[in-house]
Amino acid sequence: MSLFGTIPMIPLRDLLQLLAASDKTGCLQVVHEKRATNLFFQSGRVVACSADDPAKLLGQYLLYRGLITEDILRSAMAQQETTGESLRTIFVATRRITSEELGRVVIEKAEETLHALFDLDEATFSFRENMLPRLKDTVISFDVADIVIRGVRRGEEWRRIRARLGGPGTILRHTGRDAPGSVLDDWPTRQVYHAVDGVRTIAEIVLHVHGIEFLVCRCLFDLLEDGFVARAGSREAEGTRIFSFPGSPDASRRSAGEPATVCDRPEFAEGGDDLERARVLLAGGDPEAAIEILGDAHRADPSDSAVRRLMDEAERMLVEQITSAGFAPDKVPVAVGQKVDPVRGSLSPADDFLLHLSDGTWSVRALMWVSPMRAVEVLATLRSLVDRGYVEFRE
Repeated sequence: MSLFGTIPMIPLRDLLQLLAASDKTGCLQVVHEKRATNLFFQSGRVVACSADDPAKLLGQYLLYRGLITEDILRSAMAQQETTGESLRTIFVATRRITSEELGRVVIEKAEETLHALFDLDEATFSFRENMLPRLKDTVISFDVADIVIRGVRRGEEWRRIRARLGGPGTILRHTGRDAPGSVLDDWPTRQVYHAVDGVRTIAEIVLHVHGIEFLVCRCLFDLLEDGFVARAGSREAEGTRIFSFPGSPDASRRSAGEPATVCDRPEFAEGGDDLERARVLLAGGDPEAAIEILGDAHRADPSDSAVRRLMDEAERMLVEQITSAGFAPDKVPVAVGQKVDPVRGSLSPADDFLLHLSDGTWSVRALMWVSPMRAVEVLATLRSLVDRGYVEFRE
């Protein structure tokens, strides 16, 4: 049985309960804003999961928890590129973390991946029967009833948090009341507290601490309720375009046997006018303009497989153009300080994050390794910063 649809047309809780009650075995893929989450079922139980959201990958989660540093992740990613070993193997072998501690964190991260689905107001989904987990998927064993109960509670909590904090453009400041050690003993809370500076938005804080939006906002909510931080206005910064569709991982992360997405159905292959315009632009060497058109086409029909394939082609072309234009992986970006400070309000969260790391010690390759963003997003943001004169390159 193949099942396709949208949330909230079919509420997530009803979808999960349907698969559990039917004792289904296969893969449920839920896709929202360029990110895909896969849940693998066996006889109605969730037995594995994975997500391609960079913020939810293992390295980023370990950074958020304070179990590794950015330098450690950079070193591990370099070793992985050379040896092909998994990050789990590398971290344990280099004694950065014990296997027992890593096991606990992996389960914790898996639970976060599952319950985060209840944060979504809308998404597309597909279920492919008899599709089995891959080696890289996190093996778990959860009862659907428990997932639904905890997920619904989380959804209610998230609504309360958003009502109190406001949107991602909200700026927070310290109130002058020092947070006690009992509050700051928790590493994520400490990092979030110190990231509040009266200038950063919530979206910028999330990136700065390598966090997941819900977890960071829950820390900020508690700090706000306890009187340690206060709202100080809001700022809607210029956004950096996101060059992808739901469930479309980097080409470098693709592997044979990955579960098909809702966009892979051959019967969904329309949007001819937009597709033809995008093809003409690609033939003329303008992938960014093509991406804008394809983005509109995708929003009109998220299940169009032809749009998805053309977007992959446009992204590859854009990466090739950026790297061939002088953004070589070994080059080192350096922030031009006198240019940045007066125009902080015009920077996007991605701009702010990469400027923070553009201190002359991180290459383009290393930034792609440690950033909670996809590689194409890092490259596009760096190019924008260079074009606006906020960053310059050193060899």
